Amino acid sequence: MKAMVFENIFMVTMTCNNGNERRIKKSVYSPRFRNGKFLTEQERIKEGTEILKAECYYNIEYIKAVPTSLLYIG
Repeated sequence: MKAMVFENIFMVTMTCNNGNERRIKKSVYSPRFRNGKFLTEQERIKEGTEILKAECYYNIEYIKAVPTSLLYIG
């Protein structure tokens, strides 16, 4: 099955096991529609930021969103 989604790209900071910090790009995928309504950019940024904070990333900066499609078997 094919799902149309947005790939939201963020620049985040993570702490390595040796105590050093590293800046990397992380992607969070979000659906284009939820409950029949189009998700706005602010909603996608908010959800992506919450997900990345839950994974212990910080200094989260939104870069851009890229429309894409995911193929999955389900």
